[in-house]
Amino acid sequence: MIRKSDGGIRFCIDCRRLNAVTTKYGYPMPLIDAILDGFGDTRPFSTMGIVSGSWNVPMHEDSIVKTAFTGKYGLYEWLLMLFDLCNAANGNVRISRLTWYEYGKSSRDFEKLDLS
Repeated sequence: MIRKSDGGIRFCIDCRRLNAVTTKYGYPMPLIDAILDGFGDTRPFSTMGIVSGSWNVPMHEDSIVKTAFTGKYGLYEWLLMLFDLCNAANGNVRISRLTWYEYGKSSRDFEKLDLS
């Protein structure tokens, strides 16, 4: 646990050892230059925010045990994606693209989104 700048508490997990033995997921991240070039002379008027994006993604059942850690009152496992996992960002982009396609949007429309 660490103290945040606003005085609250932040729960922290060090995923370096798990990331070191994880097979990296090679899904491509959008290139910001390509996204910005797609706007041409127009300016974006809206953004889509993803708050706690990883924590909205369930862990694969086989991976839950790999996230185990001990605390004062016992052993715990993460059921939702941790931000610090090496494949979390790429996985979120893939899920966003699949969701976007499900609603009938083109790849070009997706590239115009600000997913920061």
